[in-house]
Amino acid sequence: MKSTQQFDTIKQEIEAFLHEYYRGFALDDLARMEAGMTEDFTAIFIIPSQSSEPLAFDKKAIMDGYAQAFSLYRGRAPTMRISNIVVIPRSEYEALASYTMDFSLEGRWRNDALAIADLRRESGQWKISRLYETKRR
Repeated sequence: MKSTQQFDTIKQEIEAFLHEYYRGFALDDLARMEAGMTEDFTAIFIIPSQSSEPLAFDKKAIMDGYAQAFSLYRGRAPTMRISNIVVIPRSEYEALASYTMDFSLEGRWRNDALAIADLRRESGQWKISRLYETKRR
């Protein structure tokens, strides 16, 4: 890293990106979600209520899952609130972020998760390349 100022700028950019990315749930905006992922995106989710094993997804699989979820959430005021964001810049083009997520429908809390995202800057935009989520039991 070149300077503390550059470090702080990257942290601010990534925090803003993550908030805008997860607004896709409230906006029913699959295009926003897809645009926020690299082409080689992969995710690993730990969802104890669904499986005792980690679930792996590539970009197509996660987008198919989001499409199904969005159709279930439509008209039910879904929100995904992220907080406790910690960003660790690795270079001008790579960073790691950890954060907590709270998901609500119709104003009622439904679930939360701890997430770790590996991010890359591509064509001047931050995107998630790897996502790891652990949901509550």
